[in-house]
Amino acid sequence: MKINIKNIRIKSICTTLFISLFLSCNNGVIEELEKRNTFLSSLANLGNDFLNIFTSFSDMVTDTLGIIMLILKRVI
Repeated sequence: MKINIKNIRIKSICTTLFISLFLSCNNGVIEELEKRNTFLSSLANLGNDFLNIFTSFSDMVTDTLGIIMLILKRVI
């Protein structure tokens, strides 16, 4: 049984190229997930800011008009 050295070299080169290609394909996924996380966190922060503005505006209106709201435990 003879060993063909040219065949082994070609197979090893193809295997090495395939493994390096397979490992390099995963890099884009992590960056996309980070972009998605920053987008979702900015949306959550925007919602929190809107809530803060709305409560500040309602406090300002109630103070200006002199509306006093009493919340009793029985009501809740």
